[in-house]
Amino acid sequence: MKKYTSRKFRSRTIVIKKASLSFLMLPVGIAAAILLISRMPPLASSTADSADIAQMAKLCIGTAIPGIEGGDRSMYNAFFGDITHHTIGFDITAAPTIIAGQLPAVRAASGDIRLIDTAPSEQPAPDPMSDAAVRAASPTPSPSAPAQSPAANTDSGDMHPIVEVSLISGGTRNNAGYNKDIYVDNFTDFAVDIPKILDTPLNISPVDGEPFVLIVHTHTTESYTPAGQDTYQNGDSTRTQDPSANVVRVGDEITDQLRAAGVNVIHDKTINDYPSYNGSYKKTLGVIEYYLDKYPSIQIVLDIHRDGMTKQDGTKLKVCADVNGEKSAQIQLVLGSSQGGLTHENWRENLKLGLRVQDRMTRDYPGLARPLALQKERYNMHATYGSMIVEVGTDGNTLEEAIVAGRYVGKALGAVIGSIE
Repeated sequence: MKKYTSRKFRSRTIVIKKASLSFLMLPVGIAAAILLISRMPPLASSTADSADIAQMAKLCIGTAIPGIEGGDRSMYNAFFGDITHHTIGFDITAAPTIIAGQLPAVRAASGDIRLIDTAPSEQPAPDPMSDAAVRAASPTPSPSAPAQSPAANTDSGDMHPIVEVSLISGGTRNNAGYNKDIYVDNFTDFAVDIPKILDTPLNISPVDGEPFVLIVHTHTTESYTPAGQDTYQNGDSTRTQDPSANVVRVGDEITDQLRAAGVNVIHDKTINDYPSYNGSYKKTLGVIEYYLDKYPSIQIVLDIHRDGMTKQDGTKLKVCADVNGEKSAQIQLVLGSSQGGLTHENWRENLKLGLRVQDRMTRDYPGLARPLALQKERYNMHATYGSMIVEVGTDGNTLEEAIVAGRYVGKALGAVIGSIE
């Protein structure tokens, strides 16, 4: 199995011109700037002058740290007020939390699989799969540029194939329980006793006539490959702001199925990853907190995404299943934990619900579910006892396949909610 190394970027030099910063703040500011700029893509031209670099650095830091572009005083306030995990969702002193705050589950899980434009990952190598030669993690990594229309293509690079696979096992199997089709990819150091968790009652319950489920989209512009297309070209985009063509449309399908099951649902369609992808999780947390304050009855929050998998040779993977004679994208549930360093006392409660949905999907719709992924980061899941990320297919799947998947995961969740006593 190959080992992947961090992507390396050309270094950048920042010239600090504001003399009024205190001696103490100067090294802290430089350290923060270097840390953030190290995540930037290389400049298009290696001859960019220092003024351009300084301006780009200011824009980069200003995007990630609100108020920093406003002058000395706002920078001072940013360091001693704004930069806490309560306001920006990560700890500025801990680089892994900065990456994890924006890129859920970024890892390479196979000898020849990588995720496009990922930040470095230190996830442990997973166990080999017995029934699939290819494995990959979720959710989708960040793009290197703002969202574009799916039709946009400014690159005349090589064509690559889109290959269909099915990923149904991996990690820990539920060998002790009645449903042996449940698999959990556990990337934490926490022990997960699947049968015991399934036997533990949920601490959530619907309130008659009140909203119970909130659906949001942190990476709202994630979209899919056009139907009938089995190749793609370097530079092709699978991101769009059109809600009829991105993951919002999948959220609509899940909403319809939950309402058909008698569940009161709110579907928020705010674009949280455009024009700035940085800070999208922080923006989504604001949306979640708004609804929780307005409707305290909300106890389940679903963050709908789509994955992205590409082999090193450029082959893009689409994850598929035959469900009731329909071609469906596969579903992966992603659950967070507290191991990433951010407070998350609810992660075991989230996992209770996630495993019940996983159980229902594998029993009612064989092949629909990929292994549930338990990750170190929390991804805003600290907000409720019933929070999870739902990965619907990859960027190689079609929108039609994703809608079918949304229909069945909505039915599975509706059945779980209907069984709550």
